[in-house]
Amino acid sequence: MALIPVSNMYPDSNEDRAFPNEKVLNLGLKLAMEWGTDWLKPIQARLGAIEPALTDTQLDDYNAICQEAMKFGHAKMYELAEKASSGVDQDAFSRVFKERYPWASDENMAHCFSQGMYYAWKDGLV
Repeated sequence: MALIPVSNMYPDSNEDRAFPNEKVLNLGLKLAMEWGTDWLKPIQARLGAIEPALTDTQLDDYNAICQEAMKFGHAKMYELAEKASSGVDQDAFSRVFKERYPWASDENMAHCFSQGMYYAWKDGLV
């Protein structure tokens, strides 16, 4: 199992913790982006039910990283929509998102793009 140093997720951190492979990060991001009753809710309980070996500290870290990734994606999508005159290029979004979150799956990036487009459309930007 590949480890991702916490410094890759939080560049200002001096902590020496590491996260399990990209699978758990992507699962956490998927949970963070769930619509419905879990929308914008912390993911610790749901992620812990699926990955019971994770500690409370790890669950808190995954929640922070995944919520931040989702919010970054939505904000970046909105920013791109404000600048675009004829729609937003999904590839441009994916490049920016992948640069910051190289562990993110194509499926999660597409989902985050779609959610961001929804907000941009709702606010009349696209």
